[in-house]
Amino acid sequence: MILCPKCSFDNELGRIFCHQCGAKLDLDKIKPTSGPGRIVRRKKQASPRRLWRIAIEVVLLAVFIWVIYLMTRTPEIQPLRPTNADLMATDNKRVSLERVIYQGKPMATAYQLKITTAELNTYLNSKGWDKPVKQGFNVVPIALRVELNRGVITLSFLGTARWGEGLSKKIFLSYTGLPSIHDGHFEFVPVAASIGDLPIHPAILAHTSLMQNYFQQLFNKLKGEKELLDQLSSITVERDDILLVYQSKNNTPAPTRR
Repeated sequence: MILCPKCSFDNELGRIFCHQCGAKLDLDKIKPTSGPGRIVRRKKQASPRRLWRIAIEVVLLAVFIWVIYLMTRTPEIQPLRPTNADLMATDNKRVSLERVIYQGKPMATAYQLKITTAELNTYLNSKGWDKPVKQGFNVVPIALRVELNRGVITLSFLGTARWGEGLSKKIFLSYTGLPSIHDGHFEFVPVAASIGDLPIHPAILAHTSLMQNYFQQLFNKLKGEKELLDQLSSITVERDDILLVYQSKNNTPAPTRR
């Protein structure tokens, strides 16, 4: 209704002049109607389905944020700086194993060689990494660590992910496998993996560019060592060392030197 400022008569909506006295009405002073024509605006009530959808979206967002948080967590791993004595010890053991395997003489007893965690870390870190590209996305290696547990070996990689010249973030990868000799071949069967603190299936990591560019890069540099491992009879991983056992075979051919 519209109240007339002159005679206080209630005029119906839509009038410009008062029905009783003819005075011009003030359209800014419109009061709500009290009859059947009253317009009632109600808040739209949320349906149960809509509430469930909102709840699911909130949960998914929380899970996504938690996953990103776990992936970006990185432990502090200091780069390994091997001494000349450490390098000589590991090289001597490798040469000793190579000499026994390729000497072509039958042995009365099996040849056994123990390699400690420290020696294995020293040897792998001596292989070095290829220099990363300067443009686009790349990961600069910081440290590589090998941990031995009963039956399994865990490779831990720490690097700095860089996007161009500006953004950078540390990244941590872990890859655990079971080493064994099967049908005359060395196998490293993956059993676990993680990015940061987030556990993932090892097959997922194996199909990423990070795995191909860094762990695979290391494996490619160990082709000569794999030829030696293929000749072994067994590999036993303990908490602090690996026991390599070789039983002489019929005239094992020496590898081709390149």
